[in-house]
Amino acid sequence: MSDMNLKKTISFICCVTNEALFKRCCAHIEQLYMPSGYQSEIVPVRGAVSMTAGYNSGMNQAVGQYKVYLHQDSFILNQSFLYDLLFIFQNNKNLGLFGVIGTRKLPFHGMWWLSDYKFKVGKIIEVRDTFKQTIFVDTTYMYEKVACIDGLLMVTQYDLTWPEEAITGWHFYDTAQSLQYAKEGYDVGVAHQSSPWVIHYCESSTMKGYYEALPAFQQWRKQLT
Repeated sequence: MSDMNLKKTISFICCVTNEALFKRCCAHIEQLYMPSGYQSEIVPVRGAVSMTAGYNSGMNQAVGQYKVYLHQDSFILNQSFLYDLLFIFQNNKNLGLFGVIGTRKLPFHGMWWLSDYKFKVGKIIEVRDTFKQTIFVDTTYMYEKVACIDGLLMVTQYDLTWPEEAITGWHFYDTAQSLQYAKEGYDVGVAHQSSPWVIHYCESSTMKGYYEALPAFQQWRKQLT
């Protein structure tokens, strides 16, 4: 058996609609320091009808226990990210899902970024028209338990099926999956970062898509509880 077959795999899953952005995303993944005994794989999903459907497809293709779901415009700056991932998960078996930004209290409407500032946790670098460092309340050691995380980067230790039948399109998939992990008894967390781990090249967007997706999410949320 080859050494490659003996190595454990960390899987990166990404829905791809822009090849130039995806290429840059991959370049940042490929520069990460690799822990001994591990290897990484990148699982692109093209032509997905929704984020949940795409992530289910990627999850079923991926071979790694640890899976990193990230946007094609999310670029990992922390070259020790894989070491941090292993340290966090191997020391916290009840942590099912973590990210880099989120909220400890989810508003009734489900839009986490509209929660009170005091509940927001984590940090990122955002690029819209300019570069902006977004910093909320810092985490405690390793991770801060939260109600939900943002979907720009979502890292899992255990697999749960994404709710593709109920959550269609490209909104609320992150909040829904956070709620599913919590319902199953797992912690959802925001990782401790001394400086932002990820730079997110956000496209300017309106709230129209969120409001259109909101009724379906709220109905699903009622059924979940």
